[in-house]
Amino acid sequence: PACAGPAADVATWAVDDRIEIRVAGDVNQHVAFAIEFVGRAAAAAGAFAFQRDDISDRRAGAPSVGDLIFDHLPIRYTGVDEPRLVVVLSQSGADRLGSVGHLGDRCRLVVANGVHVPPTRATLEHVDVPAYENATGPHHAALSILASALVACGWVDAAALARACRSIPDDRLRGAALAAIRHGVTSACATNRRPANQD
Repeated sequence: PACAGPAADVATWAVDDRIEIRVAGDVNQHVAFAIEFVGRAAAAAGAFAFQRDDISDRRAGAPSVGDLIFDHLPIRYTGVDEPRLVVVLSQSGADRLGSVGHLGDRCRLVVANGVHVPPTRATLEHVDVPAYENATGPHHAALSILASALVACGWVDAAALARACRSIPDDRLRGAALAAIRHGVTSACATNRRPANQD
């Protein structure tokens, strides 16, 4: 787990309330990196941020679940009880996540094509994960999809995410992350929306 406090620049991260996010996928989809990166971006843009990942098995294909919370106030409670965004990138991630029946109608649920999730009141969107992997590489698809969802929700802009790339010391990794963010931002309006009860 990691917590961070605000920096000086608060204009690019539109947070006036607590936002809880959960991302579920496979270990090889690098969910933990995506969560950590966005948490750094939130802190760099002036929000308080908390992130953690739950990886019990690091073998390829094993499930990985990450939580992210950001708020304009210091974060005292780190549970994810009412997520506003849930991203599911694989069936093993969905199985590890379990029921989504508790998700409210304010929640945006982004699910990889072909992944089954139980009925939910959340707004359901489908995403083509292989297309993201082809565009960004398999290591950065989760970051790109998460960036796309954050921008679509109106919580962050491209500049805030790109600014966080400066904290990555490795030039190659920094460039790949920036390319993933750019792809996610340009794809923010390209998700396949449909009513949640038609799964």
